[in-house]
Amino acid sequence: MKFNFFASTGPQSLLAAGTATAPTTVLIATEHAALSQALYTLLESLPQAPAERDHIHRLCDTVLDATPRLRLIWIGFAADDELFVAPHAVAGESIVEANDWRLPLACFDAATPYAQAALETTDGSHELHSLFAPWLGNMDACSAHAALAIPLRSEKREVGEARGLIVFYSDDVNYFSRLGGTTFQAIGHVAEIIWRQTSLMQMLAHKSQIDALTGLMNRRKMHYVLKAAIERAQREEEMLSIMILRIDRFGRLNERFGWNAGDNLLTSFANEVALQMRAQDRLARWTGVEFLYLMPRTDRRHAEFLAHGLRAYFSSHPLRVRDEEVALDLHIGVATCASPTMQLDELLREADCQMQVAISASRA
Repeated sequence: MKFNFFASTGPQSLLAAGTATAPTTVLIATEHAALSQALYTLLESLPQAPAERDHIHRLCDTVLDATPRLRLIWIGFAADDELFVAPHAVAGESIVEANDWRLPLACFDAATPYAQAALETTDGSHELHSLFAPWLGNMDACSAHAALAIPLRSEKREVGEARGLIVFYSDDVNYFSRLGGTTFQAIGHVAEIIWRQTSLMQMLAHKSQIDALTGLMNRRKMHYVLKAAIERAQREEEMLSIMILRIDRFGRLNERFGWNAGDNLLTSFANEVALQMRAQDRLARWTGVEFLYLMPRTDRRHAEFLAHGLRAYFSSHPLRVRDEEVALDLHIGVATCASPTMQLDELLREADCQMQVAISASRA
């Protein structure tokens, strides 16, 4: 059972069943002022936080610092395929009272804010206490007596996308009914803003690293991945090899079939190469018609064997372009990082040089 926190009648009496004495009007006004100041501080400081997790933790810390009545703040985002949801952030003095801070997925079902109370005797299967799931089985350790959950929304939610929730826990069973929910909803809106901005930033970051045509890593991203892979291989004294693959006479294919068909051919080629890759290998679109194939823990002999396999595969497995099947000839340059001092530029130059040798040999 869940109930709407803002209903004028109904289970509100449940929250009033605690033992806390009613605060004076002055104390309520003081709480409102402190929380409003925390909200203002949050809005003022949001642009200064360098990362999304900093935003979320700053939100929790700022609100908790504003009042001793809040014991814990829990923020999480749930997908539909998980039964229990781990927190994205959880903070407060009550954090020492439980080891597992996951909440049941059912906590995310409500479309409006709702409150729950921690009763003295609990049934672990009772939905009423789902917000108190971390304490079930050890309610004596629970210093929170009431919880207020605010659903978070990220624009229009599509099927399969995450749902968000922020939960405030108070040591006063009447705390949320006395203060009302407006300020907490406003804090929830700040959490929504953080979530939306983060989703947008992640989407933009992803797009900046992906080749729009093939869906592979772009040159910029592969440069970063390759540099890190070389450093790791040298640190662990392992071999690392790369291939630069170029489709022979691709310009003629464009002239013959048209640019759109040429783009489709590049996409099909990228997909086919990806299907031939081992689990540890990485692939990127390096230039317009060149692809870089990263092979960790691979010596030169094995890399050349894999290169031979790719050439043979595409010569015997034509790709369909419009209504025709086209067998591709590949020029491949292989280079291996076998030295503890070899730099990224050296490795790339060697691979490019070997590819140019292959091109010259095919023209002879």
